[in-house]
Amino acid sequence: MLLDTGEELLEAALGANSTLTKRAQAIDPFIVPYDQLARVDGWIVWLGHPPVPDGITLLPVPGYLMWDEPKTALAATAAVAADYVARRGARSADGMMAVIERESPVAVVVPGQITAGLQGLLDEFPKLRVPVLDRPRELQSALASLGSFALRRRAHGAAIPRAHDPALSFQHLIVDGRIGGD
Repeated sequence: MLLDTGEELLEAALGANSTLTKRAQAIDPFIVPYDQLARVDGWIVWLGHPPVPDGITLLPVPGYLMWDEPKTALAATAAVAADYVARRGARSADGMMAVIERESPVAVVVPGQITAGLQGLLDEFPKLRVPVLDRPRELQSALASLGSFALRRRAHGAAIPRAHDPALSFQHLIVDGRIGGD
């Protein structure tokens, strides 16, 4: 069975009874500016109190999703990851996990201890292959070690005059004009 939406992919990967799946599916729709990935290694979901360390690019979602409750931030993270892979062409749970493992646009950073309820949601992320950094000693080194972020870093370092990123592959292009006779 081919799955078309992020919600369907998330349910296939984690199951319909997954708390993370249910929470992600309950979030009101929001716009994710995927074109921003052409300028950053990836987005971070910070499961700690502000302020966030310098040099961290937070997941660009509405503030209430990121800061009101950590469980909502995790649900938004799963929703973004699932939406991203659907747009990249994944049509099965295995396809979803392969895309996330290769080029996850997001990682979760847990800077300190968390509650048992939050840990239960966080325990579902390895099933999706979304990177989770649990109390990293040196945050920048830990982020640099993420394979999906390193993939973007290498690609962005290539001498190509236009912004490029796998996330841009699903943008719609409109031809403004043509040149040539054939």
